[in-house]
Amino acid sequence: NQQIFIELNNPQAQNYFIELTDITGKQLQHNTHTTLAGKNMLKLDTPTLSQGIYLVNIHCGQVYQSYKVMVQ
Repeated sequence: NQQIFIELNNPQAQNYFIELTDITGKQLQHNTHTTLAGKNMLKLDTPTLSQGIYLVNIHCGQVYQSYKVMVQ
């Protein structure tokens, strides 16, 4: 069972929108998470992903971050 773990360190409780896309931009998953102040660990279950490169996009308010993930 493949999983992607995301660690977030927040100054306050916040809502995050997390999106998983393939390299072409096709959305594979989207989740909304509410985090607490401090360190939070989020888990994305990815059992059906084939080998390749994917993007994890994280949105919170005005902040947008994107990370490349390689599945082998």
